[in-house]
Amino acid sequence: MKKNIVLRVPWHRIAGIVSILIFIVLISIRLNLFQKLIIEKPDAGSATIRSLPTRDSWMDIFQKGRKIGYARRRFVNTDRGYNLSESVLMRINTMGTIQDIRFNTEGNLNRNLQLIDFNFNLRSSLFSFCIRGLVDGRQLTLFIGDPG
Repeated sequence: MKKNIVLRVPWHRIAGIVSILIFIVLISIRLNLFQKLIIEKPDAGSATIRSLPTRDSWMDIFQKGRKIGYARRRFVNTDRGYNLSESVLMRINTMGTIQDIRFNTEGNLNRNLQLIDFNFNLRSSLFSFCIRGLVDGRQLTLFIGDPG
């Protein structure tokens, strides 16, 4: 005669085990553990970052609730890597005189997002300032003033 053995597990133990499993899955999602396991980390020395999309954004600049200028930021994919530029115009009150201040920043990055070169220009009705930079390995060369 065969006997069927039935194990009876109390429902509160099953509910506890299921709750613990749900907690582990949720904490793993919150800590991005699944994503870290799926995505392979490239070798830092030889890796290039996948192509990033071109972006263009405009922002208003406010002072005490009044618009005093704007900024435009562009990130463009190029043959050499990327071009990052920002143009800012602000109309500010300096010692009772309203003046326009403009500055432009432009930089070129390689495919690993490392800086290749940059230009910075600051202009107002009172002064002008320009600086350029070139990166060669671990050396940065700066040129201050207008070209020539």
